[in-house]
Amino acid sequence: MQEALTLDPDDVALRVLQQRILGDESFSTGDLDSAESAYKQGLEIDPSDEQLPVKLEEVAAEKKRLEEGAADSAKQAKLAEKMAAGDEALAKEDFDGALMAYRSGLELEPKHEKLTEAVETALAKQAAHAKAQAVAAKREEGEAAFAAALTKYEAGEKAFDAK
Repeated sequence: MQEALTLDPDDVALRVLQQRILGDESFSTGDLDSAESAYKQGLEIDPSDEQLPVKLEEVAAEKKRLEEGAADSAKQAKLAEKMAAGDEALAKEDFDGALMAYRSGLELEPKHEKLTEAVETALAKQAAHAKAQAVAAKREEGEAAFAAALTKYEAGEKAFDAK
């Protein structure tokens, strides 16, 4: 095919077709810069070609899609990092650290369902932990009061027996 396209260098239509074919081949292999270059060269040869501007729009759209995909991948990686940091802190009962990590992820994507659920879980665990600590403190106070009363009782019993 290359030979047929290069036989008559003065044939504008053939030279444009050659650039279109090169651009299409490059586009199909993902070499968008080469595709764009070939299509632009075709337009330099024949600015009135109607297919090449469409091809250039396709290249631009594909580049944009790939850039957005890369940006989304980076964002998803950052969200996963925040989630993992929050989960690690939560496992250590570092509730403030977990909440800070989850909420920083929510700053990146406010409606992220898993991070929202993680915040709710961390808050519930924090409240349960605080309640358990309060119950334990009350129990310790009760046990201390009981021990003091028992000591007084035993001292009183000894004093009674001594009489």
